[in-house]
Amino acid sequence: MQSYTKTLPKTLWLAVDEKGFHLLKRRSKDPLISFPYKSIGSYSPSLRNLMIVTGSLTRGTKFMFNTTQASQIAHLMRDYTSVILSKRKQETQQSKSQG
Repeated sequence: MQSYTKTLPKTLWLAVDEKGFHLLKRRSKDPLISFPYKSIGSYSPSLRNLMIVTGSLTRGTKFMFNTTQASQIAHLMRDYTSVILSKRKQETQQSKSQG
């Protein structure tokens, strides 16, 4: 359940995968909106909430989700981000060694 953004339904499903996070209409597999990891300014879990800010921290969009799985979702997002950054680093090093 999201409680911050009035332009989206109050009850949503939050999906996280290797591309980013997605907001889905409840009981649907079709995203209403998706955000790649590069668009996430910050995210912060607490005991029963997960806050995600997209865009810049000062002019971004803030999403607040009520969930008991906030920590697990944040860890998953961190793991995906880590893999993406690791792949980019390897690609950069390979192109430097070839160039």
